Amino acid sequence: MTGKQEQGTPHDHLVEQGIQKIRWAEMHQRLLQRLREQFSETKPFTGLTICICLHVEPKTAVLCSVLQAGGAKVVITGSPGTTKNDVAAALKHDGVIVYGQQEDDSTRHQEHIRQVLSHDPHLLLDNGADLVANDSPLKLIMENEHGVGPTIVEGFMRETNLLVQSRSFVVFGYGSVGRGIARCLRRLGGQVTVVELDPIRALEAVLDGMRVTTLEEALGIGEVFFTATGRPGVIAGDSFDHLPDGAILANAGHFSWEIDIAELRQRATAMERLREWVEIFTLKDGRRITLLAQGEMLNLAGGGGNPIETMDLGLALQAQSLAYLVAHHRDLPPGPQPVPAEINATIARWMVEHLSRRVPLEARQN
Repeated sequence: MTGKQEQGTPHDHLVEQGIQKIRWAEMHQRLLQRLREQFSETKPFTGLTICICLHVEPKTAVLCSVLQAGGAKVVITGSPGTTKNDVAAALKHDGVIVYGQQEDDSTRHQEHIRQVLSHDPHLLLDNGADLVANDSPLKLIMENEHGVGPTIVEGFMRETNLLVQSRSFVVFGYGSVGRGIARCLRRLGGQVTVVELDPIRALEAVLDGMRVTTLEEALGIGEVFFTATGRPGVIAGDSFDHLPDGAILANAGHFSWEIDIAELRQRATAMERLREWVEIFTLKDGRRITLLAQGEMLNLAGGGGNPIETMDLGLALQAQSLAYLVAHHRDLPPGPQPVPAEINATIARWMVEHLSRRVPLEARQN
């Protein structure tokens, strides 16, 4: 990512601040650097418009610049609550068309989606719809479990300044994200209960040493509740009647709909904000419920999100998948396409080389 360094106005300062954050991320995104070199030569996206719905933050900004290097016109919008305004300003400065800011609500977000689609995209990269690379085993392992999980826990500790050890946590969902959260909490000494409807995942949670129970029972024993299912209305309706006084709610899913925030606000007789991302709702019976990051993704809304290296892998997968679609779309049947095994293998090999700081695997095999 490059950009002219401007000074003088508050907007110029915002641009420069965003550029600095992007440069730091770019320094550690070795896979995307490698793809930029390739795309700069091959220009796989020449004449194409790529429209993106993805969190607008430093790491994804590097992806935008890589796609630009490949010849693409890039249009992006983020998610409510997670857009970094300085990064958005820096992207605009570098020629990316950006819709959205951190203050947007869901209505405004829908308007931005329509604006993005008005650019008549040739390719769509929609992270929230999980269409590009979400089922890649690499993304599930490195980004979701080892990236999202620990940073959600870090976000809880940062925003609340509370102790994990001996505290009772409930994790809704034991997919790759929920598993990462639960395992991280347990390693830190937390008491972890899991609510999982899928019997195979529930068994995995039990074998990992977690307590597995129903939603109804979990509401009565937990102190902190993390939603990580990807489904709306996990904590909603009568669930609010059974939460204990002092309960803390946090979301790790892509959208805030896992917690019915509108109903929580409707049930409350008072709300106060004691820290930037901490809201306390007082209910009619006097119980107080704490909501973190307005129900948005805790690790991104209140922090820097996943570690740079984990996002480097996930974003590289997405960039390579887009290039693959351009090159092979005439040969592919309609419908979702799994990430090809050769792309998974290549990206995994590059990441092993980077993380192990060893000679390339090909050299060791010769």
